[in-house]
Amino acid sequence: PPAARNDATRVGPLPAPGQAAWIEGIPAGPLEVCVEQVDAAIVRTDLPRVGGVVIPVRARTSLELHYTAASVPCVARARAVATPAGRPDGLWLVVDSVERMQRREAVRVPLAVMAHVRCDDPCVDEVAATEDISSTGVLLRTTKPIDARGVPMSLTIHLGDGEDDFACLAEVARVLRSPHGGTRPWQVGMCFSGLERVDEERVTRLVFERQRELRKRATGRE
Repeated sequence: PPAARNDATRVGPLPAPGQAAWIEGIPAGPLEVCVEQVDAAIVRTDLPRVGGVVIPVRARTSLELHYTAASVPCVARARAVATPAGRPDGLWLVVDSVERMQRREAVRVPLAVMAHVRCDDPCVDEVAATEDISSTGVLLRTTKPIDARGVPMSLTIHLGDGEDDFACLAEVARVLRSPHGGTRPWQVGMCFSGLERVDEERVTRLVFERQRELRKRATGRE
């Protein structure tokens, strides 16, 4: 392995081999990769690709690796290094630090689409508008409060633009009346619950892609 090794207990929880992660910090990113090896604070993933074409990453490039550990979003700040002699090809990273975020600290991005919340007991059948979304939950605007905490509800987010609906279970985390009023004066924060791995990957990818889109708009690079 590379000579630059760090103490894994110092840098924090690292992803597990076989786990999906997302690389941020290269022009084509964020890109999904698969973690193939973890050795102390050295992480090797498969090579990032776009349309099957390998995206080269220079040694000493600073990157962020996004993943979940024990269902909590984590961001590892790392440096790419050259593949050690005699070791498998891939993207080799030396992790310098890991930020373990609480669910409430998960990065949220604006998202304005329609959603549908349903539940039998208590009876809920509410069409809502989304305000923002993160990898762990969504903020809805509703016509009336949905104040039934700890009860799994069926949530369907209609992403539009040819995208399949995102359907999952979610629980109410908070309910506030918006100071701005309007036709949907209630803000209902919902946390996703019991997500399958494929759904975790999809919503995380959605958040990253939305972040990238907003950055492009902010810098005039649309």
